[in-house]
Amino acid sequence: MGTVWCAWDERLRRHVAIKQVVTGHVAHARERLRREASVVARLNHPAIVQIYDLVEQDDGDWIVMEFIGGRNLRRLLDEEGPLPVFRAVEIGIEIAQGLAEAHAQGVLHRDLKAANLMVTPAGRAKILDFGLAKELREDGDAPSLSLPGTILGTCYAMSPEQVQGLDLDARSDLFSLGSLLYEALAGKPPFRGNDARESLTRVLSLQLPPLDRVRPEVPRELATLIGALLERERELRPRSAAEVAATLASLRAALPQESGDRGDASFDTFVEPVRLPSTPPPGSSGLAQNARGRQEGERRRITVTCCGLVGVDESSGEARFLDVEILSEVMALFEERAREILEELGGRVGAVLGNILWFYLGFPQAQEDDAERAVRAARALIAQTEELGRRAGLAGRQKTALRAALSTGTAVVAGRPGREPQLQLGSTLDLAMSLQAVAPPNSLVVSGEDHRLLSRSFKLEALDAVPLRGFE
Repeated sequence: MGTVWCAWDERLRRHVAIKQVVTGHVAHARERLRREASVVARLNHPAIVQIYDLVEQDDGDWIVMEFIGGRNLRRLLDEEGPLPVFRAVEIGIEIAQGLAEAHAQGVLHRDLKAANLMVTPAGRAKILDFGLAKELREDGDAPSLSLPGTILGTCYAMSPEQVQGLDLDARSDLFSLGSLLYEALAGKPPFRGNDARESLTRVLSLQLPPLDRVRPEVPRELATLIGALLERERELRPRSAAEVAATLASLRAALPQESGDRGDASFDTFVEPVRLPSTPPPGSSGLAQNARGRQEGERRRITVTCCGLVGVDESSGEARFLDVEILSEVMALFEERAREILEELGGRVGAVLGNILWFYLGFPQAQEDDAERAVRAARALIAQTEELGRRAGLAGRQKTALRAALSTGTAVVAGRPGREPQLQLGSTLDLAMSLQAVAPPNSLVVSGEDHRLLSRSFKLEALDAVPLRGFE
């Protein structure tokens, strides 16, 4: 129902998202846009998109809001399949906590679905699009910008009472949360039909099989909670989003430690998996199979290097985002050069994500000097970054620079039924990406573990401690 642009805030030097409702197709569009801005602006929670400003002009209004990189959950599921159980529980906790904040402020979302949930590059969940939000008053009523009898929202994600046009309370959003969690673990929206009518009928009448029957690795307690969220009688659902968040947190604590490793479980959620050959390479021990024929994970030691391209102002020395057109040009050159260097040094490019490129050494065959060769690759790229920027057309007071970080740790070679094996870098990649974000331009930062590995071959400078979320 609207158009969203990525823009550059010249005053605060940051990317923002700018939203305008398509006024020609939606009744009361300007009123709804303004109400969305006023509603979301008073919500302050890490799991809810932040509103920065409302720009009002004669020819239209625009919301300036937080720019969120990554992919929405629907696209993520389409590309990667159902989420690992632990990761789905983590996302569920964050969504439930965000809803609890909204409900505490008297706001219903009314359109909670996978397409309205972003998963950031760091794997965090962000609730988007409060355009259909409804403000609850103490008497249960709220101002409405829709016609009587009009059903607003997404048919297959609505609660039964929303489908029937009844009065709503916070438990309506909880039904949608249950539908979203079911989708995250099963891979498809449980109530979506071939058309709107079939979807509405399913919401009102379809009896879903318990999730632990659809996907056996889902704990029965989690399947029971999701089943309770999807009760058609709202009185049978949990009482609040805060209660759901607390229950999910207790379930997360009870999950096996192996599943609870944030890195090993979360890799698929925010980066393209590395496709591996179906036949194990020479010297590899291959992939063990259990009695059911499912491939078990094999742990490997691997070195990951994350490189982020930025622009540097020559006068201030500050790092800045590169213009989108310049970035696309220089990233193409950068990736080409990285592949050439890594071919010489025995490494592989993992993925290119916006201004980020990461590569790894240690698979298919690990070597004692993997970390040293990763350093040489990163230093070669740093030395050539400015020239690549000039070739891409960057001139004037800004130069291209590289922030790089290296992390050696555990990776898992794992497979799923019917899919090619995947290399899951998990927390090793997480740490490299986090370190890259705080590295000075044209510098390579290494983890504490790698400091010990590399101190025999390189001169390293100790840095002040920097807090990184999720790491000591």
